[in-house]
Amino acid sequence: MSFSIGIWENYKTVWLEINKINISNISLIVSASLFVTCFISIGLILIFKKFNMLLLIRISLIIRAVSFLSMIISFNHPIGWIKILSFFLETISINLIILSIYPLITQKLKSSKIYSHRKLIEYLCTDIGILIAGGIIAFKLAGFFEYNILAIAALIFTIACIPITFLFKSDNSEKNIKFKAIFKDKIANIYLVYYFIQNIAYNIALGLMTLLLKNLLGLPINYISIFLLASYILGDVFGYLALYKLNFKKDYISYSCKFVLRLVLYVLIAITGNFYVAIVGIFLSLFVSRAWENVSDGVYINRINKENQLAFANIRYGIGKLGMAIGILISGQLFKFGIRAIFACSSAVMVVSISLAFYLMYLRKKESERLKTLESAENEVKQECIENEENEAQIKN
Repeated sequence: MSFSIGIWENYKTVWLEINKINISNISLIVSASLFVTCFISIGLILIFKKFNMLLLIRISLIIRAVSFLSMIISFNHPIGWIKILSFFLETISINLIILSIYPLITQKLKSSKIYSHRKLIEYLCTDIGILIAGGIIAFKLAGFFEYNILAIAALIFTIACIPITFLFKSDNSEKNIKFKAIFKDKIANIYLVYYFIQNIAYNIALGLMTLLLKNLLGLPINYISIFLLASYILGDVFGYLALYKLNFKKDYISYSCKFVLRLVLYVLIAITGNFYVAIVGIFLSLFVSRAWENVSDGVYINRINKENQLAFANIRYGIGKLGMAIGILISGQLFKFGIRAIFACSSAVMVVSISLAFYLMYLRKKESERLKTLESAENEVKQECIENEENEAQIKN
């Protein structure tokens, strides 16, 4: 599935631009599709008390395939609503697929490292998709290129996924959802607020990244493909190193390397507006974005028991997509003011998200200390009971 995402995701906004839709309207279309995704992902859980993850994935794959067929047929067609509706359905379906994957995995394995490992595999395969897209885009130089080819390639990988899903078996995909078990966790609730704000900050800056690189920084589309591929592949390598070789004892250090560094780079872009500073800043932001997923997200997601993982995933993705929608909407409106305005706004929002993240780590530390104290007290009581039993045995003897 990630091959298909890599081929299409970075170029879908350019597909809309080729169809004579301006950037402001593109941001509205993308934002609207994400708003709908938000309500569907949360609504599915509210409407259905039981849910089958594999069925959701299969239905979404079919909808995505039909959407691509519609987009391919309607390319350069004068009826605009067909394009927009197809774009809506493709965006919604891919997000429903993504949100179902990790809850399915948790039925077999559940840990922060497994979450991070899954994300890194997803990233790596997405990069292979970008490489395939880069090869397709290279044909532009020979005059054989059309953006529809990207949609066709993404469609092929989407169709290939459908029979593969029948190799899976879900042990307990239908479970009664207990919302009280999700929302009684204070740390998980604050994490959802953090995740919402963090998505706004990221997508103000890079939600329309391909258009930003193309229209504001003037990079040709084939250079953009090379830039994204280099950033992401090097980011994958660094992500594995961060997971297995750079596991700092304190999460504060890991998080600072990932997000505080990004904030510093965004501030530099906002101050200078220089082309080379922007390229370096965006590259390093993408480079570190794939590291320490276990620290930034996995540790909070795994607080929820596996019976409620799909419900929490839907709520989290719904909130995340709402943040993305707001971020992309703001980004589209700031395009006319230039790159400095975009990154200044993103930096301001990021300060809030980073503050929440450090507060979450503080709460987790206090919780860990409290649990250690309780465990120590329990051990003392158990030891005292053992000693009392030994004394009673001696007295009887």
